[in-house]
Amino acid sequence: MKTDLIILAAGNSTRFQANKLLHLYQGKPLILHTFDKIDRSKFEHVIVVTQYSQIAEAARAYSFDVVINEHPDQGISSSIRLGLQACSSSECAMFLVADMPGLSVKTIDHMLAAAACDRIVAAYDGGIKNPMLFPKKYWPEIRELQGDQGAKKIALRHLSSVTLIKTEGEELRDIDSPKDLYY
Repeated sequence: MKTDLIILAAGNSTRFQANKLLHLYQGKPLILHTFDKIDRSKFEHVIVVTQYSQIAEAARAYSFDVVINEHPDQGISSSIRLGLQACSSSECAMFLVADMPGLSVKTIDHMLAAAACDRIVAAYDGGIKNPMLFPKKYWPEIRELQGDQGAKKIALRHLSSVTLIKTEGEELRDIDSPKDLYY
């Protein structure tokens, strides 16, 4: 199925107290751990939603599309909506948060392989987590999200239509504070 990837990279990193996506982790900025795992050929478009010029510049270097979120204070839902607005004629949109350096290419590939026109696909490690893939039929509900509501809310509403992709180890652990860099 034709799928667009939306990388959510516009957060204010308030718990980190600096732009965590530019912070060095294992020798390179955290955002590059995410970008390096994306095989551009597997997606119709790769869309990076950000408020940061440095992240926009890095995304363009990877030939990703960039959407600037001028109102990140309105929560993650604003980035999700902006990403969906930028989607092409694809049948699905995969949402990926940019602060999970352990996410594996294998998990992304399994999610793409499980894509279906009526199924939500979500990563799973004891609970539904990002990344998540949503067929177009769910996009109107996603566009209704407000504030810090993420698309997980939609997946939970349609639990019987969710395909779970089991992950390994700590790959879905996200970086929220400096201490999370040392796990």
